[in-house]
Amino acid sequence: MEYRENNQYHYERVIASSYTHSANYDFIAPVTLSNPIYARGKILDSGQPAYFFSVSPTMDVFFTYAIDSMGSVQIDADCDTFVVATTTGNVGGKDKVFWQKKYPVTTGPLEAGNKGEFSYNFSLNVPEIQSKIKDVQSEIGYSQGAKVEVVTYVSYNGNVNGKNVEGVEEFSMPLIISSSFYQIPQDLDFSNTVDNYETLKVKNVPSISVLVFPILSFFSSMVLILLFGLIRKQEEVPLSHIRQLEVESEHAKFKDFISKGSLPVEVGSLIEVGLSSLQDLVDAAVDMDARVIHDPLKDVYFMIHGGIIYRFNTGADMQDTGCT
Repeated sequence: MEYRENNQYHYERVIASSYTHSANYDFIAPVTLSNPIYARGKILDSGQPAYFFSVSPTMDVFFTYAIDSMGSVQIDADCDTFVVATTTGNVGGKDKVFWQKKYPVTTGPLEAGNKGEFSYNFSLNVPEIQSKIKDVQSEIGYSQGAKVEVVTYVSYNGNVNGKNVEGVEEFSMPLIISSSFYQIPQDLDFSNTVDNYETLKVKNVPSISVLVFPILSFFSSMVLILLFGLIRKQEEVPLSHIRQLEVESEHAKFKDFISKGSLPVEVGSLIEVGLSSLQDLVDAAVDMDARVIHDPLKDVYFMIHGGIIYRFNTGADMQDTGCT
């Protein structure tokens, strides 16, 4: 993103630093009830297509959180975890929340671990969650299925990349509950990148046309000089006229920096600085964010800035310029 200040510089908004909030849910479901499939005490890892109430009604969840950055990271983090049940319905072509209920699971500071990670564990009794949701549906007389999520809110504060940071990040794990089993998706990794911007002042790069024009002017000048050299051999041309044409050709490359005007009559009261070339005068005008004025009648180029007149005369003498 950029915007221009003048012909010399523009501002660019660039990414100075960034960091990423990352989190992950993992879980196991221990077999705690007698059943014809698994022995009691067996651990069912994540990735199973379904977990039956009659086999492993309780799941143990492991949550980790970190801020990742190329720079320094020093933060503290607390968390609040809820089971959130939500029922939506269509109203006017849009899904609206009919009711929502939050059941607190755990709260408190996260435990710092290796590589700047924070972690904590908790357990969920899924049939108990299902029973609580059914009680709400029964009391309000609305039995449509509810969307269930395990939501962890992480409050963080500290210093990242040399800057103070604080905020709250939300991480949600879907919990799909059926009549006799529950399911959890396998992709339980989360990330959210935060970019910090700064504004830089950058010097403009001349366009191709600006670069090409001086080259073309140079070759044009050479052609004119050669042409007038041939003409002079054939007929006598006044030296002053040839000099004028050469000067005009030489100075044509500065046309974008020069405006036509008249030398003010009050210039005698100004401090005068004479410059040896039009190039020097144009460079000074660019540095002062001003323009060069050409008085064709007096054949003088000048710029007035801060009570000082800077000028360059194309002729060999200084007569009739209005300057002293």
